[in-house]
Amino acid sequence: FHSLLKKINSRGNLIGVHPSYYAFDKPNMIAKEAIYLRTICEKLRIKQNNWGGRMHYLRWLSPTTALGWEKAGYQYDSTLTFADNPGFRCGTSKEYQMYDPIQQRILNIREKPLIVMEVSLFHEKYLNLKDKESAIKYISLLKNRVKSLNGQFTLLWHNSNFETEIMKEIYINSLND
Repeated sequence: FHSLLKKINSRGNLIGVHPSYYAFDKPNMIAKEAIYLRTICEKLRIKQNNWGGRMHYLRWLSPTTALGWEKAGYQYDSTLTFADNPGFRCGTSKEYQMYDPIQQRILNIREKPLIVMEVSLFHEKYLNLKDKESAIKYISLLKNRVKSLNGQFTLLWHNSNFETEIMKEIYINSLND
């Protein structure tokens, strides 16, 4: 695990945390898990200016989940999307400062809206796309919308979905402009 973290860092990639399934409504648990990862990285002399992550299964309770990220001292979250239909759950593709409507205060955490999660495209519960062309067309449509709005296209692709050449091709295509 330590060698993997070092390798990720040496490539210039950011390391983020993926809190456990039951953490979404427990700010102390989110903070504990996030701080644990950061502590390991500090021991390995891995330094990053920005720390963030995404909640497991896109689980979110507003503003509770954001408070956990803030408590951990993390700078961003990228959880918010619709699992069943990729797109603009947050109404924007631009990063924004989060807000706690209960305490009526700006939080020290930013949201980087998640635009596409590959599971949303292919799983039978969601869009259930069956072919490469449909997936590429759908991703391109969203990328073009984001681009026209000067937003940020945020993509989640699980490592377990690199099993076929077609999935790899769709992923690589989604990285291209």
